[in-house]
Amino acid sequence: MKTSDQIGTPVKITKFPKGYWMTIARWQGEYRVMTDSKLDIAATLENLKKAQQLLNIAFPQ
Repeated sequence: MKTSDQIGTPVKITKFPKGYWMTIARWQGEYRVMTDSKLDIAATLENLKKAQQLLNIAFPQ
């Protein structure tokens, strides 16, 4: 996905089965980042910011 390449975020395009009209982009892997079995809030927030950037690029206001 060109938009995800712009910000270096792994996104997978997924299509619904035949007869449906929606295509979605799914975050590859886990957006939450764990360090020593604990949630790494800073890294997780960075991933969420990247997801927001994707949306802002794909759907400019």
